[in-house]
Parts: sequence; structure tokens; C-alpha cells
Amino acid sequence: MIFSTDWPQFYAATILNWQLLLSNDKYKDIIIESLQYCVKENKVKVYVFVIMSNHIHLVWQPLHPVTKAKLQHHFMTFTPALVGIRSIHSHPLPNHTNRRCWYAAEDVAEGTNNM
Repeated sequence: MIFSTDWPQFYAATILNWQLLLSNDKYKDIIIESLQYCVKENKVKVYVFVIMSNHIHLVWQPLHPVTKAKLQHHFMTFTPALVGIRSIHSHPLPNHTNRRCWYAAEDVAEGTNNM
């Protein structure tokens, strides 16, 4: 069975080594701003999201002509970079925290129900 990419999809992104980077509301706000930007630019429709201290879950749908891969790439490069830039200027991250610490994105909807 082949699944359409036009449907909403579950997406998860995790902080490297499960660090509690998102405990600070300032960093949660950056994720929200990034999602708002993508919605405003007609790149994605966001149905629901949850931000926890070390990972996020989304149900979203890329909007044509944006592909799932392009959307994920944008989100996973722009958002961590913004966290790093803002943390340098306003709220420093702990010394052991790498600015490029996001990883492990997964799509549960794609290919999981092959019957």
C-alpha cells in the first residue's frame, strides 16, 4: 500500500542525548515562531503540536509545492540555528549543550502499515 503525502503526518524531533534544552519557555517560543512562520508562508498546515523539555511531536501537512523532505529540512535547520543565535544573545545555553543538538526526526505515517 502506498500512502499519499497529501495527508497529515505525525512528526517527532528529539534533542541529542535527550538534553532538557526546551525546559526554558524562551526556546519553546522559538519553536512556535518557526511553526507560525511556516504556516504564514503557506508551507504547512499544523493540526496539533506538543513541546516537551527534550522533544516535540507534531501532526502537520506540507502544502503544495512544499515536499515533506523540504519542510523537515527547513524546520530542522532553521529552528535549531535560531535557538543557538538567540541563546548567545539573550539566554546562554549550558556550556555542554551543542547548538546543533536536534536530531532523530521520524515519520510514523510513512510505510508503517504495509499490508
